Amino acid sequence: MRPFQLLSALAIFINLEAVEAAAYWDCDGTEIPERNVRAAVVLAFNYRKESFHGYPATFIIGSTFSGVGEVRQFPVEDSDANWQGGAVKYYILTNKRGSYLEVFSSVGSGNECTFVEG
Repeated sequence: MRPFQLLSALAIFINLEAVEAAAYWDCDGTEIPERNVRAAVVLAFNYRKESFHGYPATFIIGSTFSGVGEVRQFPVEDSDANWQGGAVKYYILTNKRGSYLEVFSSVGSGNECTFVEG
């Protein structure tokens, strides 16, 4: 492969990666970037239970979700910042692996948010 062909291939790959990064959760018209949600998953299990402004809250899901294990609730922001305390507008429910992941809004009607692929 010639150098200019390699550069073209890299440019295409980078553009595809950027499209993938555009995924988000739609919470009644408010977009929560997927990267924020994934960061909240990590934070939910990096903090000890209820050690950060009362979060993460912990639940054990019953037999309906067998194999999910411990589920934690942690706030997530619609901006580029991680939640630092205060009012909780959006939150996640997740297990440690992130194989169970839901995002909810606590404003307005308090609906479950919908994942939108980029």
